[in-house]
Amino acid sequence: MKSTKTTDFLRKHGMKSDDLDLTRCTGDFLRAMEQGLQGEPSSLYMLPTYLDGSGGIPREEKVIVMDAGGTNFRLAVMQFDREGRVRTEGFRKFPMPGTEGELSKEQFFDRIAGCLAEYAAESDRVGFCFSYAAEITPDRDGRILEFSKEVKVTGAVGSLIGEELNKKLEARGLSPKKFTLLNDTTATMLWGMGQPEDSYSSHIGFILGTGTNTCYLEETAAIGKIGGGTGRMGVNLESGCYAGFPKGDYDRQLDAASKIPGDHPAEKMMAGAYLGELLTRTALGAASEGLFTAGCAAALREVTLGDACRREPDSGERISAFTMPQIGAFLEGEGPLAELFAAAEDRQVFLELTEDCFERAARMTAVIFAAILTRTGQGKDPLHPVCISAEGTTFFRAKLFRPKLERYLNEYLRDTLGLHCTVVKAEDATLVGAAVAALA
Repeated sequence: MKSTKTTDFLRKHGMKSDDLDLTRCTGDFLRAMEQGLQGEPSSLYMLPTYLDGSGGIPREEKVIVMDAGGTNFRLAVMQFDREGRVRTEGFRKFPMPGTEGELSKEQFFDRIAGCLAEYAAESDRVGFCFSYAAEITPDRDGRILEFSKEVKVTGAVGSLIGEELNKKLEARGLSPKKFTLLNDTTATMLWGMGQPEDSYSSHIGFILGTGTNTCYLEETAAIGKIGGGTGRMGVNLESGCYAGFPKGDYDRQLDAASKIPGDHPAEKMMAGAYLGELLTRTALGAASEGLFTAGCAAALREVTLGDACRREPDSGERISAFTMPQIGAFLEGEGPLAELFAAAEDRQVFLELTEDCFERAARMTAVIFAAILTRTGQGKDPLHPVCISAEGTTFFRAKLFRPKLERYLNEYLRDTLGLHCTVVKAEDATLVGAAVAALA
């Protein structure tokens, strides 16, 4: 049970997990979804993907696949054999362009084209999983809306990705490709739809790793901003951009110190690229209010603030943040954080702060799932649950997250709302999903 002083501290600064009311936040999220689908102002982009995964997949036909992720840029050649099994050739991995220094638009596309050129002879089709906000066009190209995950590229917003890459390929004397652009969550959803299990009522793709996002199947008739239609279509929420979750003091501090203040507010509250810093800032605040022993507080400030350790970090100051591996090691009683919070009372306070940080992330995730199932009306039959294909290091490797989420899936979605879902771990979903999309 959490101590009163830790609870009071978190409540005072708007960081307590149960300040995020599940029912109210689900309603707010649903309204933002509807506004985004109708083309009204919303922090949820609700981007049509023009993909539904219902087409057949040609067998033994090669396709080039690319994945622009939060950390890495990956390429390979894939094909599905006669039994539907995936064969992968020529897999390579590079640092994601824009993560090792700011790039111009021309530099960004030239680097990607340079990698792609080595595979150009393998296929005329390219499935490109682009894990950043992009508006998918009816011909399945993608227009960049913004970058996130601290990737820095200037002048590329508004560019059509496939079109720009074909210009670079032609400049190298290579034939243009047929690009199919999709988001990582769309790829993850398509991965789930390609699995042999056929009892699911619908599908969701969910990423919670360096960043976070969600994709689901919507009735095309309900997508007012494209004039409706028939059947179902994948919709990319860009849920990391959602601005409706209640924020606390240390959320605002982190946002002000980030490279792009105001960008991706939900992602900064729940994704792996930010949770370590969020917890560090919360711990520094707790130290300044006497929750840690004097020796621990001094050591904490020295480690995270360095030469600035004698003054409070203002809202725009960078800090040396704890990493997710360090937090994981602390929970096992190991590593530098176990040494920093060695005294029993200090360890208990930091453990309570850590527990509540992941508790809040789990509540936000449950709200997203609850809103989607409520909107679509799927998952009411326990024999036909909604399949949530999930991927990401925070989702599966953060020790505290998954058990907390499972509790909310049981207590809130199942017991309170009567909605049923099953979480499936997607294996290499972005590349496989990109192959499915390009071949469909």
